Amino acid sequence: MSEHLLLLDASGFAFRAFYSKHPRYHDKNGAPTGAIEVFLGMGWNMLGKAAADQPTHAVAVFDAPGKNFRHDIYPAYKSNRDPARREELDHQFPVMRACADVLGMTPVELEGFEADDLIATLATKARAKGIRVTIVSSDKDFAQLVEDGHIEIVDPMAKKRVLEAQVLKRFGVQPALVPQVQALAGDSVDGIPGIAGCGLDIAARLIRSFGDLESLLADVKKVRFHRVRMELERRRDIGDGLGEMTGADRVRIFLKLTTLDRKVPLKV
Repeated sequence: MSEHLLLLDASGFAFRAFYSKHPRYHDKNGAPTGAIEVFLGMGWNMLGKAAADQPTHAVAVFDAPGKNFRHDIYPAYKSNRDPARREELDHQFPVMRACADVLGMTPVELEGFEADDLIATLATKARAKGIRVTIVSSDKDFAQLVEDGHIEIVDPMAKKRVLEAQVLKRFGVQPALVPQVQALAGDSVDGIPGIAGCGLDIAARLIRSFGDLESLLADVKKVRFHRVRMELERRRDIGDGLGEMTGADRVRIFLKLTTLDRKVPLKV
């Protein structure tokens, strides 16, 4: 049987469970257990129903507690999230890690990095070794990793499989260019504002037209969308901790946030 690596975005599913409209389950002592139950169900289903495409390796990837390198780059990163509720969720992670071990999945995390970066690194390393990779997640950021025949995404919540065609349909560009589109369009979930007036459609059209983000920023005056061009050229302080700078310089910073790190120093 060929090698097949299953990468479960444990923290991603925990957050979605915690912030969903579903009942927030508790144990007999009143401690929250909703995220634990969703994680167990997800892990059980993905491992138990994969008989036709059985993974030979499985990893449950978690966010380490505390801030990561993106907070150093952009102080406002994910500042839109409620720290009190995050603390309640953090209490469930130790149990989730133990559950992962019981299910036969290796729990992985690393201080200073997000689960997304660990998944990107593991997927890239596996790809280089000829191991097929399935990322189990509902997070759109993984679209940049997709490579038909090598790395795919399974989104169990939307009940869909994400390949290059699905990435192109959603973002308007090939997977490698997705972070550039996201830098322009922004990401409200992660607190990345992007450029005012530049949604996904316009961002994709600009990247396709110029070829890449740096070529666009080097020739801003040729941008035919007036508001976007004005925002890229305009110098101001928008209160995000970066001080006064042009929109173009901000987008370069946003690109560092939207690009997953594929070279995290993991010892796994």
